[in-house]
Amino acid sequence: MSSDYHAPDMRQASGIRFVGERNEAAFDRAVELVAQLRYEEAAGEFLPLIEMFEEDGKNNRAAETMFWLAYCSEKQDQKTKAVRLYKELVRKYPDAPASRNASDRLSRLP
Repeated sequence: MSSDYHAPDMRQASGIRFVGERNEAAFDRAVELVAQLRYEEAAGEFLPLIEMFEEDGKNNRAAETMFWLAYCSEKQDQKTKAVRLYKELVRKYPDAPASRNASDRLSRLP
C-alpha cells in the first residue's frame, strides 16, 4: 500500500450530517420561539444559522432564516434593520420562496 493513501475519516463524514441535523433542530427551536412571541431570543438563534446554512449550500434555508431574522427585527420595532434584511434577502436570494415573502413584507413597511 502506498504511503500516500489515507483512509476516509468516517467520524468527519458522519459529523457533517450531524451538524446539518443540529442546524435544522436549531432552526426549528428558533421558529418555536417566534411562535411564543420571544422575538429577541429567536433572533439570537437565527443570526448564526444564516451563515451555517450558506456554508452547507442550503441557500433556500439560509433565505428562510434571514426572513425570520428580519421578521423578528420588525416585531421588535427595529424597522430600519428589518427593511435592510428583507432587501438583502431579495438581492441575495432572488429565486428563493422566502424572497417573495420578504418583498411582500417590504411593501407593507413604511
